[in-house]
Amino acid sequence: MVRNIIITFLLSFTTHTLKAQNVRCNASVERTVIEAGESFTLTVEISGDDINVTSYPQLPQLKGLEAIYANAGESTSIQIINGKKSVSKSYQFLLRAKEVGKWTIPPVSVEHDGRAYTTQPLTIEVVPAGSISGNQNAPLSKDVFLAIVPAKKEAYVGEQVMVYLKIYTRVNITQYSPTKTPNFVGF
Repeated sequence: MVRNIIITFLLSFTTHTLKAQNVRCNASVERTVIEAGESFTLTVEISGDDINVTSYPQLPQLKGLEAIYANAGESTSIQIINGKKSVSKSYQFLLRAKEVGKWTIPPVSVEHDGRAYTTQPLTIEVVPAGSISGNQNAPLSKDVFLAIVPAKKEAYVGEQVMVYLKIYTRVNITQYSPTKTPNFVGF
């Protein structure tokens, strides 16, 4: 009887230990070269068989960068495939590049079941404003055409009008993300 209890205890301890070994913690940014003053998203993801994050991850001290909104978003994904459960929890932080230079985002710590997991450090290069997308003298491409189309042709003063951004292209686009919002002078 005592032997069965000891075996059951050892098996449950082994299962808990194996479960803890399946936890992965990762950090990523949407791009690593950013213009000064531009914002970007840092995503911290913890994933494994059964994730129980006990506290919201805290950003470490950032040099050359600033947190615009440190609690910007959180998402959870649960998958069950052939009876095997996997959980992924993501946290998004909105950051802004303050100073030109190469800056490192230190590891972010996430706590799961009383144990701290850390992400890898990330290096971000901040370049002067206008050096990536501000070249007005660049030749026009015949492979991509961008059109801004209003939803209706007439509107009364103060009415909101939907405007659609249409991309016409001869090449495949796998990912599109606007880098700058337009200046709404006169609105």
